Amino acid sequence: MEIEDTTRIGGYMAIWDRRFEEDNKDYYNVSYYKQDKASGNLDKRFELQPFLQMSDNMGPTPNPSTKHFWDRDIYTHVQYSSFLEPVTPDGYEAEVEKEIDRGDTVLYQQHFVILDSLSVSANVSEETGEYTSVKVTALLRIVNVLGEEFIAEPTFTLEDNSVYHEDAILEKQGFKFRLSDIDPQTRKFKLTAWTKADPNEKPFIVMKAIVFPLINLLWLGSILMAIGSGLAVWQRVKNR
Repeated sequence: MEIEDTTRIGGYMAIWDRRFEEDNKDYYNVSYYKQDKASGNLDKRFELQPFLQMSDNMGPTPNPSTKHFWDRDIYTHVQYSSFLEPVTPDGYEAEVEKEIDRGDTVLYQQHFVILDSLSVSANVSEETGEYTSVKVTALLRIVNVLGEEFIAEPTFTLEDNSVYHEDAILEKQGFKFRLSDIDPQTRKFKLTAWTKADPNEKPFIVMKAIVFPLINLLWLGSILMAIGSGLAVWQRVKNR
């Protein structure tokens, strides 16, 4: 369901019209309409606000929103939101991290990414003889399903106890690669990849709606059973 687009859900026309955040909760307001038989216009009947509870430990947790009627309940919750994949300031999304070593191959967006080699250059202080900066350049070979190859060379620089990255960008494929980190113990590298976001793509959500018919009869039956059990217990106590 794209924002401000009309989607048929059961006998209603639903429109996701706004999103807002409050207390680590990501709310999605969905309005439900029915068509007036006389005028043909859409009349708003109700709105629901399912939300995602954002947590560092659990991630986004769906929380439902329900509309109650005398003969049914409409239960909805958001399964996925495009806002869960934030876009970087330079317009990239779908961030993925891979651990890689020389000669390894990883798969990203239907492309093979191969770390062919690494080159290291360093600057040494003439006064102390210590390294002032170390620069590592990765030679990445990207191969698509047609066998076409492309080269990307991201760099990782350590200078004055600070880390600097120079990303490699493949404009044609819409990819950006970064040599994010180096593990000195395993001697493996962390490679981060992004894909260029489509500026024309509208935000969207995947929402699930379930109708529970005659749900109040179930509650009525439960209440009657509870009352009956209570009367039976009271009668037994009275007889004793």
